[in-house]
Amino acid sequence: MTQAGAGAIRFWGFSEPLDLFAESPPPPPPAPAVDGEPQAAPPLLRALMVAPGDVRHVLRSMAAEARRAHEEHRAPRAAEYAIYEREPEVLARHMLIISIALDFALPRRERAELLLEVWGNLQLREKTAAYVASRGVELKNMLANEEGPLAALIDTSALKSRDRDALEAVFRSWGEDVEFDIVRLHDERLRAFYKERYDVRKNVLDWDYTMELLPIASIVHKIHFREFRMEGLAFEVRDSSYSAPNRTLAAMVSGREKGSSVMRRGFWGDIANGPWAATHGVRCEETRLTNKKSDRHIKSSCDIAYFNVLSWLSEIETGVPFTLKEEDIADFEYAGSVAAGGLAKGFLSGKGKGKPLEALVEEVEDAIVEVVDEEAAAAEAAAAKRAEESKAKKTTATKMSALAPWKLKLLGGDWVDVQRKPRHQKAFNVVTIGTHVAFVMGSERLNGLLQPRASVLLETGKFLVEIRKDNRKQYAAKLVLVAKRLGWTLRDLEEESIDGVEQGDIAFAYDAETADALSAAARKPSSTAETQEADASAPLRELTMSAEAGQQDADGSAAAPEAAARTTAEDIGCLQITGGGKAEDVVTPGAESAGPTPPPLTNVAVNAGSKAQVDASGGKVCAITGQPAKYRDPISGLPYADLAAFRELRKLYPDPKKVAEEEAAAAKGAEKAAVSEGGGEGDGGGGEGGEREGGSDEARLPPAERPIVISAGFSRRVNKIA
Repeated sequence: MTQAGAGAIRFWGFSEPLDLFAESPPPPPPAPAVDGEPQAAPPLLRALMVAPGDVRHVLRSMAAEARRAHEEHRAPRAAEYAIYEREPEVLARHMLIISIALDFALPRRERAELLLEVWGNLQLREKTAAYVASRGVELKNMLANEEGPLAALIDTSALKSRDRDALEAVFRSWGEDVEFDIVRLHDERLRAFYKERYDVRKNVLDWDYTMELLPIASIVHKIHFREFRMEGLAFEVRDSSYSAPNRTLAAMVSGREKGSSVMRRGFWGDIANGPWAATHGVRCEETRLTNKKSDRHIKSSCDIAYFNVLSWLSEIETGVPFTLKEEDIADFEYAGSVAAGGLAKGFLSGKGKGKPLEALVEEVEDAIVEVVDEEAAAAEAAAAKRAEESKAKKTTATKMSALAPWKLKLLGGDWVDVQRKPRHQKAFNVVTIGTHVAFVMGSERLNGLLQPRASVLLETGKFLVEIRKDNRKQYAAKLVLVAKRLGWTLRDLEEESIDGVEQGDIAFAYDAETADALSAAARKPSSTAETQEADASAPLRELTMSAEAGQQDADGSAAAPEAAARTTAEDIGCLQITGGGKAEDVVTPGAESAGPTPPPLTNVAVNAGSKAQVDASGGKVCAITGQPAKYRDPISGLPYADLAAFRELRKLYPDPKKVAEEEAAAAKGAEKAAVSEGGGEGDGGGGEGGEREGGSDEARLPPAERPIVISAGFSRRVNKIA
């Protein structure tokens, strides 16, 4: 699901953070040592997030596991969080957000404020921009030399050299001397989004807020939503100046200019929906913060997000959630450590806020009574700075060593390559899939990544404000339909209760023992209603296939092999091959209720290929010979292996254009014959010709599913004849 407002690149997700391992069984008690040898450790928990847009699931899961371990008086379970993103800019932001969360040199409140500011604002304060630039240098050194406190926590071994080079280029682009006119770029995006409604965009956003956002997230204040839509600021500290661009939101996308392919740098993120769901700003365990007075929330989504992030950081460090005293509830607000003077003593301290550096120096000089030697003062300051840095490093090392055992594994490049790697087969307990990459569900290879029993979490369109309620319901229904075809079952809800409006995510369970049977049953509609529902899902399959084909090459060249494998023989109703190697009659779903049944076609003798051949083909089996298929027939949509098979398919499914031409020629010939023989005989001849034409239509069975057209280049490669 790609929307104009959400942007081509997702710098944050559109669902709430999830505790990925909440459903995982607790680890068994440690077994006693045998002959002095310790027993095997509990199995590693592994989660794969496919284009989540941010690290919200990672932070939430880390915090929840540390909290459970503390409450149950046990050691936290080891976990590996694998994140796949196509864009290196998004991977770089993942590393940055994690580094901010674990920057123990800063007080916890300041880390939370800094994290939210970088996460959801298009513009930053000057101090924050300087901090981001410094973190970029540290992350670049970590990537190149594998040094620093994060080197042991962030695994980049799966990245190719080109991906690592792209990451280094992104880190360099965060420097303060790099130009990035995000105000102009944001305005260009707004003009393209609103079009002729640009001048009345305030009215448009008011309508979106009232009709779409308010019913599902009333805690998001209208002023904050308007500020985000107009200026791109989601978390704003009052009386602060946001004049520096958030360079972490700059990205390169491919496009065409004057007939040539080009890469263009700009801002391609969200301008319509906001980051409040991703930053956990919609709901909160602390119900005192979500109370209402006079039917209005006493706190805003910014305050809720601030509290939840503080709680994450507290749980990650200590296993204990952040709590507020009753007398602190009224004064608690986002950026309180900055707004309320005296709370902050670190990097984001509000002292001297709004004053130029020269004015601050003059104030300090006026306050000095005694004359101090400048060299001695400089030496003393340098020594104090070194001591402070040494103390900060020791504090960071101590707190890092106390963290739960976990690792963030970065995956990039082509999704097809990630999916095929042996190390990823049957590896993951949990998989999450973002809305804009739903096309990955089009391949049954996705099940190969799952452990024999696993969970799959699909993001819905609930928090996509730019789409309407009916569209959210339709999208959720299509997700459920495609999930059933993969053999997944709903985990917590009944199918009738899923509407895509109440649920931000849909949870499915995968069981390898039953998945094949469930998938086969889901692909065989048993009634006309189910047939119509399956036909309604065809646009989703076409859209997802086209999207995946287009992501790798403009004409689908790189995506062709994977796209061709996405629809199996059972899915498109081709010949069902039994164990004996004989072919069943072609079955068209819903034919029983479609009127008189046409005469069956003659069975085609097939020799099913061996299992090794079928596996090697990735599930692409020729509908005629049973051999691994290389091509796909554009008329019937069936796979075939060679020229002989293509000719057999053409006999079964003639080209409609050629048939029409032949019928027209036959009718014209019959008409000429009738004219030459006389009026009465001509009428009879025409009647016979009409009967012959009708008989020809009756004997011909239409294709089971309409052909899928992705692009001209892709069609040429798929339909070529050996």
